[in-house]
Amino acid sequence: MGGNVPPYSVRPDAGEGVTVRAFRGRRGSWLIVTLAVASVLLMVPTPARSSGAAPILRPPGPNVRATTTVPGLERPGPATGAGPAIAPTWIPAWKNLTSGVNPGPGASAGITYDPSVGGLVSFGGYFGPTGLGTSGYTWKEVDLQWSNLSGSLDTTPGALAGVQNQFTYDPAFGGDVLYGGRDSATNEYSSTWLFKNGAWDDLTSTLPGAGVIGPLAGGDMAYDAADGYLVLFGGSPCYTCTTFNSNTFVLTSTGWSELSTSVAPPGRVGGQMVYDPSVGGLVLFGGRDPAFDYFGDTWLFRAGNWTQLEPAQAPSLRATFSMTYYAPGGYVLLYGGCPARGCIGGTEDTWIFQGNTWTNLTTLAAMGGPPGYLNSGAMAYDATVGAAILQGGVARTSTGAQQDSFATWGYAWPLRSNFTASGSTVLVGSELSFLTSVSGGALVYSYQYTGLPANCMPGNVSAFLCTFTVAGNYAVTSVVRDLVGSYINITWMIHVFGPLVVALTASPDPAEVGVPLEVTTTLSGGIDANRSFEYSGLGLGCTGSDLPTFSCTPDAAGLLTLRVEVTDDSGSALSGPVSVPVDPRLAVEGVLAVPDPIGLHSGTNLSVTVSGGVGPLTYTWVQVPTGCASADQPTIPCQPTAAGTYPVVVRVSDTLGVSGNAQTNLTVNASSSPSPPHGGGSTNSSSEVLVYAAIGGAVAAVAIVAVLLLRRRPPATPAK
Repeated sequence: MGGNVPPYSVRPDAGEGVTVRAFRGRRGSWLIVTLAVASVLLMVPTPARSSGAAPILRPPGPNVRATTTVPGLERPGPATGAGPAIAPTWIPAWKNLTSGVNPGPGASAGITYDPSVGGLVSFGGYFGPTGLGTSGYTWKEVDLQWSNLSGSLDTTPGALAGVQNQFTYDPAFGGDVLYGGRDSATNEYSSTWLFKNGAWDDLTSTLPGAGVIGPLAGGDMAYDAADGYLVLFGGSPCYTCTTFNSNTFVLTSTGWSELSTSVAPPGRVGGQMVYDPSVGGLVLFGGRDPAFDYFGDTWLFRAGNWTQLEPAQAPSLRATFSMTYYAPGGYVLLYGGCPARGCIGGTEDTWIFQGNTWTNLTTLAAMGGPPGYLNSGAMAYDATVGAAILQGGVARTSTGAQQDSFATWGYAWPLRSNFTASGSTVLVGSELSFLTSVSGGALVYSYQYTGLPANCMPGNVSAFLCTFTVAGNYAVTSVVRDLVGSYINITWMIHVFGPLVVALTASPDPAEVGVPLEVTTTLSGGIDANRSFEYSGLGLGCTGSDLPTFSCTPDAAGLLTLRVEVTDDSGSALSGPVSVPVDPRLAVEGVLAVPDPIGLHSGTNLSVTVSGGVGPLTYTWVQVPTGCASADQPTIPCQPTAAGTYPVVVRVSDTLGVSGNAQTNLTVNASSSPSPPHGGGSTNSSSEVLVYAAIGGAVAAVAIVAVLLLRRRPPATPAK
């Protein structure tokens, strides 16, 4: 068949293992549902391995501590990036990415990754939903954006299906090779087409050996990178044939040829064959024979020979499933399939083949999915976006009915990111480098940063430099988004300090012997890490400390000249000298009453003698007789009003709380001659009394001398 076959043709019955409903005639106005393809973004840790379990699967790239968010399915996780990364085991997951324009519903379409395109190329397939038809459209997907190329093509292979595994990229030809296929009238084809540089080229008439294979649909074709040629096995030469192809054919630059092998798998349709670089060969699984007996065998084609493998377990018998090599995991990925003739939708399990071991990942890979009951879906690994893409197929509704699938699903490692900075505690003016490392998800990534100072605007980059000019705490957050909007937030805390400034104080100032002295170093700026304190100028019984605040008790009077040097990761700074005089300790030496004793109503002065202490001092006089002034003074006047002996007590306190007492006994004798005390005219002092006594004695002495002189005078002579 050539380019004259219409893009769509309709037939009444079902194809290999596929039952779809009749096409309703929307040929020219077929509604293509908008779809977008993306990778899966969920992290699921694997359980512990047991005997016979599959190898632990780990993706490439850094492990992260992060919050991974899938739109519509959030999963919490640590949010801060400063600190060690966690190292979990990662399992990819399915995600429904149905949005945007895509090839629409279809089954048994061909799909392959084309590195020259940078994405996937899809061709043909059955379609519905109410009838069975075949499609001749060619689609291209680049960066998860699908575009229909059919309108720009001069020629196409026609409307074909049954090419789910008969369409693949061949690097020797630099394009996508399509062999055979089946139209809506159940006619099988033997043509070889090449899609290259955006155009189809029919190689059937020019390629040597093109007729060696014959008509074929439902076969298995893959490029063997180890041997350097395309391999085709199985398939049905006609819709009603009772014998399927069991021969092996290879395509090289010299054309098609049959490869003779001593052992070969049974002929089949609906199987899948993919190249597995980890084993250096092609892995073939499943399919069915003409009697609709299903296979569950695993074969390896390597170095031109077939070998049947005997894994301990394998997926159940099935055909028309989807299979591709998932490069990030290093394994073959299988999904769904039809387990029996007339199956409704198919199965919904996910398996991987690694080494010689099949592992059922249905539960682990179900986060965000899975695609549900499905068979005949077209699946290929898109190396550009890093995801396995599953498009179309035949699905089952919630009521158990069969319907064509409009969905696009992605299977990939979760989007992973690691955000680091060259420091977390720095001084003002420091320049830090930031790096966001990303893997998984769906390329291309976009980067956004928050929490940076105003002078830093890195834009959409994974690495940048930033100078912090203002002190403070910065919660710098990296937000990474992939092509489908899934994102990861990671926050790195940055503490920016100003220059180290030190202030030294001591209290009390002045200090006093025997009174605790508190020395305090107040800091601002600097880096609060590995900080030390070195004090000098101590003495008088005080020793230093490696703390910002300490106390000591001086044991001698004198002068302290204090200094401190503070050292941290930012450097060192000095403060001082701070001079602190240390006064002697307060001592109350005694109290006197002058005169003492005194007569009633006579005056006296009470005085206390002290030394040392930190003034001002406080004097409290207690138990003084009535008539004495109780003032806050070291000397008080006193004129008792009652005789008796009085134990006078005075308490002296300084400003630091040091205090002492002194006591004396004041004797007041009974007397009727009042003598006002000195001071204010109300009392006489003892000196005044002595003066008065001296004067009186002098007057008495003069009188005595005069009397004696008069007695010694001779008598007078009488007059004549």
